[in-house]
Amino acid sequence: MPQSNNQTRCCRVIPSTSHLSQAFLTSALTLFTLAPLSAEDSGPFIQGGFQYSNFSGMATTVVKPVSAQELIQAIEPSLYQKLKKEQQGGQGPPQTEEEVHDLIQKIVQHDYPNGIPSSKRETASNGNLYGVDIQFGYKQFFGQEKHFGLRYYGLFSGQGGNSYNKAGKYYQPSANLFYGVGADVLYNFYENNDRTYGIFAGVMFGGSSWLMGEGKTNGKCSYKNDKEDCISMNDSFENREKQVNQGDISKASFSPTYVQFVFNFGFRINFTKHQGFEFGTRIPTINDPYYKTIQTRATETGGKGSGTTIAFRRNASLYWNYVYNF
Repeated sequence: MPQSNNQTRCCRVIPSTSHLSQAFLTSALTLFTLAPLSAEDSGPFIQGGFQYSNFSGMATTVVKPVSAQELIQAIEPSLYQKLKKEQQGGQGPPQTEEEVHDLIQKIVQHDYPNGIPSSKRETASNGNLYGVDIQFGYKQFFGQEKHFGLRYYGLFSGQGGNSYNKAGKYYQPSANLFYGVGADVLYNFYENNDRTYGIFAGVMFGGSSWLMGEGKTNGKCSYKNDKEDCISMNDSFENREKQVNQGDISKASFSPTYVQFVFNFGFRINFTKHQGFEFGTRIPTINDPYYKTIQTRATETGGKGSGTTIAFRRNASLYWNYVYNF
């Protein structure tokens, strides 16, 4: 009997093989549960893909008011000089300044009895752009779990398409280039092994260039040079700027390139350690002032400060990018 008790006590202190297996499995599961999931690494990256944008154009003409008396004073000097040259060339009878003044007064009272009232006219156009974009930069994550991070990058996008006015009679080939730098805040809300899901939001700052081609109005060239050859919208307004600035009535500026500030946000996923996708929206905030004229004095077209402004703007962009993490 004592020997039997000793055997019983001996058997109780030696665990069976099944008990060892259960204990090992429990310990392994506990260790796996407590171990942190694989976080996204900091490092350089490059991404690129397809980008779509909707854009709009607006031509605004503003006429400042001019009284009848101001109009007479504005027209009289130039008209008197014109008549004087005609007289010297033997093209008209001699006229005194007083006669010219009376003539202008009659013309203004007949055509503009109340002067020129103020007015504003706007012509809108809209179109779509399709193209590609590319970003390259560096990302870094903070903290032990590395859910939050920042990235800094340079970027370039090129898009082409067409715009139309509301009447549908005006067709304008258009292209936009955007280039600059940006910074985004990153947040990964789910991580598992090498797979991560997150969101981002940030800003971009850079230059926006518009390349406007040969437009058509009712099927015919919208812009021509002195030889009646079709030319691009860019070439046409560059010529207009030079012509206007050669005179003394208005000042003009042609700026196909301007600064742009963009908000950027979207969703990102890494399906391996080095590869991922990104879907986002970019919203520009500045109207690009493509062309502008402003009168420096009153004329029969309006008072001082009258003028025309043409502006373009990408309203919003959607993009889908493939991402490679180094």
